[in-house]
Amino acid sequence: MNASGCCEHDDARMPTLPNILLFTLFTFVSACCVVDLRTRRIPNALSGTALLVGGALNALFFGWSGLLWSLCGMLMIVAILLAPFALGGLGGGDVKMMAVVGAFLGPRLAVLGLMAGHGVRRRRDAGSSRSRRAGSPRSSRL
Repeated sequence: MNASGCCEHDDARMPTLPNILLFTLFTFVSACCVVDLRTRRIPNALSGTALLVGGALNALFFGWSGLLWSLCGMLMIVAILLAPFALGGLGGGDVKMMAVVGAFLGPRLAVLGLMAGHGVRRRRDAGSSRSRRAGSPRSSRL
């Protein structure tokens, strides 16, 4: 940890993520998507188990620094998503799922993933609002 209390990490010590870690994360996110689409919720048992597995795999492959990196990733994502959750912008399951992603990937990659997802959503929302405008009766008069 550095003076600001945030995790400091040397990327040279964690050059690549093991395939088993990425496969497990992909399986978890896929399971979340399926369960969420069917039931509109993500069970605590699914996210809690995945959170422990993410921390354990990081500890197994990278030792104590991996466990700390995992914890920092989880806390970073929760800190970022707490306000949107409190304002009703997303559900608790979304926060839990992304916290697990943070635990698997660490803070840097998890935040990059959040930013990429946000960009895709903004682009999708902008495209859908353009198509609604194009199909409206007003657009034919312009």
